[in-house]
Amino acid sequence: MSSMTIARSSIGLHFSVLAALASASVPASAQVGAEDRRWSTSGSGERVTATDCTDCGDDIGLLIACKGPGRPAEVTVPAAAFDGEVAETGTITIAVGGERFRRAARTMFLGQVGSTPVFDLAPDDPMIDALKSGREVEFDFEGNMATIGLSGSSVALSSFAAECPWQEAKAPAAPEPRGADTGASNGAPDAAPEPGPASAAADGAIWSSNETGDGRASLVFGIPETDAIGFSAECRANQPAQRVRVDLSVDYPQGLSAGSPLTVGVSTPSGRLAFPATVFADSSESAGVRIEVGLLDPLWAALLPAGTLSVSTEAGGGSARQWPLAGAAPQVAKFLSLCAGVPTDERATPAPTPITTAIPAPDPVAAAEGRAAPQAPPQRAASTANAGIPAVAPKHVAYDCSDGSRLEVDYYLGAAPADVALVSQGDDRNIRLVAAQSSAGSRYTGAAMELQTKASTALLVRGGSVLSCFER
Repeated sequence: MSSMTIARSSIGLHFSVLAALASASVPASAQVGAEDRRWSTSGSGERVTATDCTDCGDDIGLLIACKGPGRPAEVTVPAAAFDGEVAETGTITIAVGGERFRRAARTMFLGQVGSTPVFDLAPDDPMIDALKSGREVEFDFEGNMATIGLSGSSVALSSFAAECPWQEAKAPAAPEPRGADTGASNGAPDAAPEPGPASAAADGAIWSSNETGDGRASLVFGIPETDAIGFSAECRANQPAQRVRVDLSVDYPQGLSAGSPLTVGVSTPSGRLAFPATVFADSSESAGVRIEVGLLDPLWAALLPAGTLSVSTEAGGGSARQWPLAGAAPQVAKFLSLCAGVPTDERATPAPTPITTAIPAPDPVAAAEGRAAPQAPPQRAASTANAGIPAVAPKHVAYDCSDGSRLEVDYYLGAAPADVALVSQGDDRNIRLVAAQSSAGSRYTGAAMELQTKASTALLVRGGSVLSCFER
């Protein structure tokens, strides 16, 4: 499980479908690809839906719901639900027709069905063509698996795309005055501040990360030496298991006061995430919404690619705030390094020492007799023996990392006196790390590298940098 907590909230499914799902009972890992099932659509316009069945009743394996003009559709997969009410976000992997797609997902609680994964589907997503032409689709969300047949999906998805106005531009809403004098005051500010839209970057807004001098570190997007701040994160230095407070200067619906709960959506080129949030109003110049996430949360990886960060509350109350992500990646890495307590001076960190096997010296007698010289045993097997790892089969996991690299780890579970991980990335092969105490997930450490894992997410800390990786 990943560390981010998601509040149970409505995500705009039609009431009748939602009620049917909530009263259903679907196994956590299911195969719903029966030959007699065919995809279908119902409704029209903004209320159109597509499902993996016809006259489904309460037997829905997958549902796609239109969300309105200019907005991606939402895909709900009851067949891959967790039992009970489980708050979770992470990456859902979709395999269809020999292709694999990975999307950011969150859960929604649907009664007897359990906590169902939900993710966004854009009208130009290449997954749509794969779903139209495939025979079946497999979903994997944090270990919960489901296989769904695709009979009739081509016609159903084409009908859905023709009805849903998801490619139309959303008409801008007329702004409503905020913070007007009502003649009464309870001592709290009436309105959120205006930190500036995306064009603030042209006014000098930048991403920066610093130690604050009181044992804390901060990550900020704003104009230096001013109160014009859009994104602000703060952590305690050298505490890898902590949760980080993130303040977002966005509009929130009128009528809410400090401490009111709501849900905030964060969109980047990596996908969309939803977070439970609360309104904060520290002063008339500092207000917005606040979330808390761990250092292994998908949010940090989402800030790394170039593009735009878009933040808005699901309940509305103002247009989305957008901030450029140019220059964010090195500052995010620095911030996570400060929070996790890893060295920031690469020169002070010794280079990682891979486990190697000595190659036997040539035997002159064997050479004179024409016999083959002895060969070194395979590197991985010898590395395992030299490292004192018990003769147990390793668990091999491959990760895709935010910088485009591939991380491969062999986990030797049950080793004495502690579990061992052999880490390979790039030219560095079989770096030996030993399990260390961790209050959240698993943690492996070595002389110059640290690996933190939880569910399908991994953080590789080395040389003063932090790399976010996700299981393939």
